[in-house]
Amino acid sequence: MRFPFEMVMDGQGFTPSRPVFHFVIQGSVRSRSAYCLLDTGTPDVFVDAGVAAEAGIDLTNAEPIGEFALEDERCTGRRVNATCVVTDGRDEIELPAVPVTFVTPWPSKRQFAGVLGTLGMEHMRVTVCAKGQWIDLSDEPS
Repeated sequence: MRFPFEMVMDGQGFTPSRPVFHFVIQGSVRSRSAYCLLDTGTPDVFVDAGVAAEAGIDLTNAEPIGEFALEDERCTGRRVNATCVVTDGRDEIELPAVPVTFVTPWPSKRQFAGVLGTLGMEHMRVTVCAKGQWIDLSDEPS
């Protein structure tokens, strides 16, 4: 699936073209489709905790993550293994058992609901073309 870079604001007010795609979180139901930033510079997967609630994922017994800064805002997280689904509206790539940190509160200035780090990319091939301003994500079974 090929996704064009999109003009997306970060928490600093900077609005560059960025590698984003649509994803959903699968729990007892599917969350709404939301923007996710592809971030090859972090191993972690961060998602707005509101997406967990939409997907019916109970975070009560999830591993607590202490306070940390995200876009200069203080937040906390709860980590669970979750299924992330990359979608272009027709095709899907399922990323099973990804360690996801659901963040509260999600930084208010961010225009995307998740960040997919390398722990979430282990089941797919990722091609980034910065010059052409696109990313290609394809299924790559283990």
